[in-house]
Amino acid sequence: VYPYDRLGELLAQASSFKGGAIDLSVGTPYDLPLAEVMGALVASNSANGYPFSQGSIAVRKAASDWIKRRFEVVIDPQFVGMCIGAKEFIASLPRFLKLLWPGKDTVLYPQVSYPTYADSARLAGLRSIAVPVGISKTSKTGGGTSGELGELDLSCLDQQDIQRALVLWVNSPSNPTGKLCNLDSVLALGAREQCVDCK
Repeated sequence: VYPYDRLGELLAQASSFKGGAIDLSVGTPYDLPLAEVMGALVASNSANGYPFSQGSIAVRKAASDWIKRRFEVVIDPQFVGMCIGAKEFIASLPRFLKLLWPGKDTVLYPQVSYPTYADSARLAGLRSIAVPVGISKTSKTGGGTSGELGELDLSCLDQQDIQRALVLWVNSPSNPTGKLCNLDSVLALGAREQCVDCK
């Protein structure tokens, strides 16, 4: 069950008070679209159907151009794919990676994370392993390890699990700490074990 599904009753209760609830939900747009955008959709003759699953060449070229401007990385638009949002990408990637590396069967993800990471493994018929996240330098409570606050503790992983990994998901900045993760060990693991690191 997705955690936000459990909050409906609490939200209704909080909304009954003067001033209502302050909704800090993630990923739900509350602002109305611009009038120009709505007008363009109404005037369009093609807004009533589904888009191409990979996106039109125009939108893929626009994404490729943006990536070049923003990150100085050149990507051919034919290798750009569109998705509704990060959740769709997270849920789909392991299945596609399994086609590339059929001998691997494991998804590694942060112990403190949304359910979609583990769900993506289940959807693809793969194993999922939660990687402990450091909670402090000294404390070992709350299911984390004594590693650096917010960092994945890769030392807790079994070598066989690492070798079987298709993907290692990394949350950076760390959620909930906001700390930028040191990616050196993550990138080294990915290069050594032919595992895709996703931030």
